[in-house]
Amino acid sequence: MRKKKIYVEPRVQKELLDKTSSFEFVKTWQDDREIPYLHKKVDLLVTLGGDGTVLWAASLFQGPVPPVVSFNMGSLGFMTPFSRDGYKKQLESILRGDGLILSTTSGSTAYSLAAGGSMVHPQVPGIALTPICPHSLSFRPLILPDHVAIGVEVSDTGTPKSPSPQSLSPRTPSRRSSAWVSFDGKNREELKARNKLICSMAPWPVPTVCLNDSTRDFLCSILEGLNWNQRKTQSSDGPPPPGALFSPPLLSKAVVTLLTQELSPEVKRSAFTAAKMFKIVKW
Repeated sequence: MRKKKIYVEPRVQKELLDKTSSFEFVKTWQDDREIPYLHKKVDLLVTLGGDGTVLWAASLFQGPVPPVVSFNMGSLGFMTPFSRDGYKKQLESILRGDGLILSTTSGSTAYSLAAGGSMVHPQVPGIALTPICPHSLSFRPLILPDHVAIGVEVSDTGTPKSPSPQSLSPRTPSRRSSAWVSFDGKNREELKARNKLICSMAPWPVPTVCLNDSTRDFLCSILEGLNWNQRKTQSSDGPPPPGALFSPPLLSKAVVTLLTQELSPEVKRSAFTAAKMFKIVKW
């Protein structure tokens, strides 16, 4: 929760401060005149309770309502899918927010693959664009040609100065906090509103020596490292066909054993049928 501003109801802030002064970082609104402007301060709304709590919290926002994370504290809730058990892990995964991965095709089997991107042969000239936890299902992974330059810009509030009721164009999602960019997990930099990052392929690729050839090495790496296209052998639910459990050398011994024992004619006929299939005995 570091570097994030937390707003609670005035009464909740008072209860927290009455317990300990360590909650001084928690903010609230001073009077009802600030409520109409909450949508300019809050990016994520967390409720603790039931469906009524969700509806009441949403009614506080006279502008756009931010995404609501509702933890069920009652016995029944149709709008509260999150359980209070394990709330820290759930909040951490949500607060990561959405993001974007840009990688070469050689890096398609790393973080891009973990975020839902496709595996791409390293000799395919391209740039893999993979969204991380997108808020919209229309934002899907892309593979672009290697000669393009991609610009990524951090949006500001996106609210037009003079909104027109005739305008049907959607507003840009608001962002009041900064974004961060890292390069292979290093050199982490902060991007503020309206900052833009331009990404393009380097003119000097890194040459690597193949063990066999590039395709064989690539397929072997995903086969061994990711168990690609491997599955466990499924066992049959029904009885195996005659001879399925025996190789021909073992089957001849099995037939001899069956014939020397006092078994039913049906079992002996099955043994002879299996032996005939493998041409072990002559008729």
